[in-house]
Amino acid sequence: MSGGMVARLRRSYRANVFLLAAAQCVYVISSSGHAMFSGLAGAMLASSPYLATVPLSLMVIGTVSGSIPMSFLMKRRGRRFGFLLGAAFAMAAGALAAYAMYERSFAMFCVACMLQGVYQSATLYYRYAALELAPESYQGRAVAYVIGGGLIAALITPNLMAYAGNLTAPVTFAGIYLAMTVAGAAATAILGMIAFQDTSRAAAAEEQPRPLADILRQPKVACAVLNTAASYALMLLLMTAAPLAIVGCGFAAGIAANTIRWHVVAMFLPSFFSGRLVERFGIYPVLVTGSLVFIASGLSAAAGLQIVNFKLSLAGAGLGWNLMLTGATALLAQGHRPSERAKVQAVNEFAAWTLSALASFAAGGLIETLGWAVIGISASAIAALVLAVTLILLSRQRLSVTY
Repeated sequence: MSGGMVARLRRSYRANVFLLAAAQCVYVISSSGHAMFSGLAGAMLASSPYLATVPLSLMVIGTVSGSIPMSFLMKRRGRRFGFLLGAAFAMAAGALAAYAMYERSFAMFCVACMLQGVYQSATLYYRYAALELAPESYQGRAVAYVIGGGLIAALITPNLMAYAGNLTAPVTFAGIYLAMTVAGAAATAILGMIAFQDTSRAAAAEEQPRPLADILRQPKVACAVLNTAASYALMLLLMTAAPLAIVGCGFAAGIAANTIRWHVVAMFLPSFFSGRLVERFGIYPVLVTGSLVFIASGLSAAAGLQIVNFKLSLAGAGLGWNLMLTGATALLAQGHRPSERAKVQAVNEFAAWTLSALASFAAGGLIETLGWAVIGISASAIAALVLAVTLILLSRQRLSVTY
């Protein structure tokens, strides 16, 4: 391959990854808006305060339910079709939620949140699309840049949603959900400009896929699934429990919100160097570092109830999540054949979001029964276990493994 052709491929890859990062930014704006306001909207519309978080729970259920079908749909129809379908769900979810605010319909709002979850299940595959678009030596960087697309969203979403909410006063929250409809339209425009790889033909020409159990026994795949699921579950456990603990310690709700903002920045800012760390030091050192950061995060939580402890703990959770997710995504791509891509990615995302749902649902009860310090110690212990299993799988990988 000539030097000019290599240069053109690199430019094409960079443009496509930039557009995927922009689509990720739009998605994070939408999902952050739901995280900030859907609990409040649910409380406003529900007949009982115990039902206030049902819409958010349905959004997670929509994500888990859509993760496997979306992967196989993309295998049959391509990434573009799946991503554009997801964006259509985003527009429908925003419009229906806004209408629910006008009609004050809790049931309609619940359906809208479920549709938002289906959109979210499509966005889970943005980083895999980046892997397919990037040259092999740049795959870690491509994944990190797409994940990092959420950084701008983390910084602008609170002010953007506050402005949108004022546009439809006195109908509370309607403007926020109309803004999410616009975000879905923006995602459609962005995704329509990306030149996705046609992976279905390549997969058809490969060897027949192996049974899923055989694939999951591969050390690379097992390690990738473990680290993906652990990164999401640990991050959401600490992130969901922290605001309750901060307010429970007597601090203002605004302080809790500011602490969460720093956590979100810590999730996405490292993307500007985590991909390069994968390229320079390898995948396993990055995974190990991510586990060590999570251990430190949990110990910081257990060390005290000052704001500095909460900030250090949540910043560590954000950094650990980024390192583990970037490394695990790059590792997963090395452990399966192209013909196995759809089912391996589907299992990876289903496992991650199922554990995430359990962690986020359990956080409130754990705070009430065990307390913040015990949650921190538990997070450190789980991260240490993940680290130990990762090292064991690494040793097995060095001893054998061809696929």
